[in-house]
Amino acid sequence: GRGGYNNNRGGGACKIIMGQTVPIIEQMAGMGDDTVRLKKFEKEIRLRSEELIKTQRDLVSAQEELLKIQRQLLDKREEEITAVQSTAQQEMKSFAAILEKGCASALAPKKIQTAIAAASEDRGCNIIIHGLEELNDKSD
Repeated sequence: GRGGYNNNRGGGACKIIMGQTVPIIEQMAGMGDDTVRLKKFEKEIRLRSEELIKTQRDLVSAQEELLKIQRQLLDKREEEITAVQSTAQQEMKSFAAILEKGCASALAPKKIQTAIAAASEDRGCNIIIHGLEELNDKSD
């Protein structure tokens, strides 16, 4: 029968496989090769799994480092924005003070009188002083 054992040959126990007689020792030798290959394959899988786990841990560490650097970058940007805002506010105050002083001196009564006297001499000039009411009466 198929797959049965035959001990009638003088070479030891044999198994009949698909009509052929194959000694059991040869079968075991073939199985040994398969077992060795299987063990090598299992070892390879184990090594690859360990490499994968290490790579995943490295990836997590790299991502944590990236997040840390991004937080530092955001902190620096916030510091820079705060510094720029502070500088802008100080400069606006300085500019406002300069304008205040400049306008006060430009609108000093003596300067206005001098400009009016100069315009009075030359009737072809018109003087516009912003912030003063317009007078309709030329004698005022």
